[in-house]
Amino acid sequence: MRAGRGILPFRLVRENDYYEFKPVMMKRNRYLIIFGIIVFFWSCAESDLRLEEEQLVISELNLLAGKLKVSDLLVENSPEGWKSATATILDNGIGNRLLEFVYALSPNKPFVHFEVILDKDGNPEMSYIGMNYGERGKIGYTQAALINEYKDELLFHEFFHVFQYAGKEPALNRSDELEAYLAQYFYAGSREYSAWVIDKKFTERIMELASYIGASTGYLRKGVDYEEFYNVYTSALDYLDGHPNYSGDGWTSGRVEAGLYPFQKLAKLLNQNL
Repeated sequence: MRAGRGILPFRLVRENDYYEFKPVMMKRNRYLIIFGIIVFFWSCAESDLRLEEEQLVISELNLLAGKLKVSDLLVENSPEGWKSATATILDNGIGNRLLEFVYALSPNKPFVHFEVILDKDGNPEMSYIGMNYGERGKIGYTQAALINEYKDELLFHEFFHVFQYAGKEPALNRSDELEAYLAQYFYAGSREYSAWVIDKKFTERIMELASYIGASTGYLRKGVDYEEFYNVYTSALDYLDGHPNYSGDGWTSGRVEAGLYPFQKLAKLLNQNL
């Protein structure tokens, strides 16, 4: 409990000789003492109320920057490579905020766990770099992804899917994939390197989309022509539609109607005013 400056807002002063104090002065002092006590306890109560309100806000938003640990997120015996990558993400502003949202899904028990992707012979897959998100915090990976120099960026992408779907089973939705790649792009940019996103042509579309979006708001920049933005958005979705990893049975476009903003989770992640 913290009071304001000074416990008592007054002090007793003797004027002349203390033998000459008159009852009226003592009565006045008594009122001052009572007033001071009221102010003191009101200050304490008000301070406690403010503290409780602040704690509620912090609890609700999980803004515990710098205090979240890898062990709060990953189950025991997780691969050391992914522990290291998670620590790297935590050490980044955007990454830390994302993992606070992930942590909020299961604050009492770590739930993110990893499962190696096997090849047709049942051995760890080494022929390509790949990761995926299943449900309930399960992240699949190839051995090639685990030893990749930018594995933190790949893992960030999957953590964003955990955030998108609140730990539930993900949908095969190209718009959601596009949003995750955009989040990955902003994360990589904050670490001052180029994002690892499929190929050169798709990277160009991601860069163009990102140019319309404010890095500190997650929404469209002021003065942006929405129609131009929407055209680039649909072009990127069409590109994913032609990619074998994002087309076929079960996949949907997820395209939002014209006039709407498609990247609400990205905005929640990047918006510094929330």
